[in-house]
Amino acid sequence: MSLELSAEQRRALAGGQEFPPRLLNPDTNETYVLVHAELYERVRAILEEEDDIPAVRETYPLVSKVLDAGDISDTTKESA
Repeated sequence: MSLELSAEQRRALAGGQEFPPRLLNPDTNETYVLVHAELYERVRAILEEEDDIPAVRETYPLVSKVLDAGDISDTTKESA
């Protein structure tokens, strides 16, 4: 299922005020993070390879590095 970004979400992505943008579900008070599909797939692949919690924690620095890399829309960058 795919949803289209609202005008407010597009402005948040373009403005770059908070990266990645966070979305709040007012019904449940849960917060979600909006990430580019390429970044999600890269992180997902790492997490699927690991099944224990200590190994997942070891990926935090890598995830931070990817998030700090800047513009993820540039598909010419090599994978982390």
